[in-house]
This record gives sequence, structure tokens and C-alpha cells, in this order.
Amino acid sequence: TDANFNTTCGIVGAGPAGVIAAYLLARQGVGVLLLEAHHDFDRDFRGDTIHAGIMELLDEMGLAEELLKLPHAKMQTLGLTANGVTQQIVDFRDTGSRFPYVTMMPQCQFLEFIVDRARAFNTFSIRMGARVTGLTTTGRGYGIEFKEDGVVHTVVADLIIAADGRHSTIRKLMELHPKQTSVPMDVLWFRSIRLYIFAHNNLRTALALRIGLKLIYAFTCARVLIPRHSSDG
Repeated sequence: TDANFNTTCGIVGAGPAGVIAAYLLARQGVGVLLLEAHHDFDRDFRGDTIHAGIMELLDEMGLAEELLKLPHAKMQTLGLTANGVTQQIVDFRDTGSRFPYVTMMPQCQFLEFIVDRARAFNTFSIRMGARVTGLTTTGRGYGIEFKEDGVVHTVVADLIIAADGRHSTIRKLMELHPKQTSVPMDVLWFRSIRLYIFAHNNLRTALALRIGLKLIYAFTCARVLIPRHSSDG
């Protein structure tokens, strides 16, 4: 079975970029259909932090005050304790921002918040569990083919925004090849609760990891940054 939709803008991917773009366009009266491959936002994400610059943008959009009513934590400083000595690494209070801290909030909660605010506009709609399978061209514009609950749909839009991440399906379908560049660091994510269980099974590991335990719990999902020299200079 095939069902067709028409909209001004089709956005693929309901991550931070996709939901913010959909919200801003819908608020300006632009018809938006947001497609998300997953059925909900309740899953692991790489980032659960909202930095001061983003909070300032949300404040300009009139959303910061409402967002901060949701459960969250504020990280004003970042330090590392080793051998009983604490070394402060970062002090976000010196940034001069109205939000002198990093807001710690699960990304799923942030995404749900933005989508909920976007639903206030009748120009916004979202389809969860909509997995893109192809692209077509029409006399009006591009068509996005996606499958939802076993049914194939086509969205015809004047504009398509590919916000579906590093492994973008839209980019692959359009045979676009991003320029590959090296990054100045590697990032390793892991859950503190898994670390806690593992540490209890290995006393030596537990003792070695006690140094970073406070930092790990402060981040909820810890980020260990490992500097790396770039071969690109």
C-alpha cells in the first residue's frame, strides 16, 4: 500500500538539528514533516549536555526558561581528583554567559521537549518509526520514500533537509561524499553503572578507577577525551 503526503519541507532525522529546524520553520508558518526512524526517543545518545551557547540560543527562541523547569543538573566547574589533590580544569562561571554552566539533561528529554513545543503549530507534523528507503523526483520537487509499520509512503516536498547524522541515508541516496578529515581527539563513552559492576569484579581495576569515579558520575555518561596528534598537521 502506498500513501502520499505533501509538505513544504521534509526533514529526515529527529536529532537536535532536525527538531530545532522543524520547530523554527513551523513557527514561521512553513509546513514541516519530520521523519524519525525510531519509534521513540528512549535510547542511548552520545550527548547529554547543553552548553552555554546553546542555552543562549534557546533563550532567544523563548524556550530556555521552560526547559530549565525540567529535571536537570548544572555543572559549573570541572575538576579531577588524584591522590587526594583536586585540580580544577574548567570553570564555566567565567564565560560571561547568562548561563554560566553546562546543563546536564538526557537528550531524549530535550528532544521530547522541543517536539512537544513544535506540536503547538498546525504547520508541524512528525512521523515516528518512519525509515527512509529511497528518493524520487517529481514535477514539484523531491519525494522521500519511507516505510512505516509495513506501509510505504512518499512525501513530496519543495525542500528536503538531511539531519540524519553521520551515516546519513539521504546523503548516501544522493551519492554525496563528505570530505573526510581527522579530529584532534578520540572520544570514549561508557556508562558509570557498568563501570561500577565491572570494578567490583576486579579489585585492582576498582582501585585504579576510583580517581575518575566522581567525574564519571557527574557526567552520567562519562566522556574520556584522549588527545591525538593529527596526521594532517
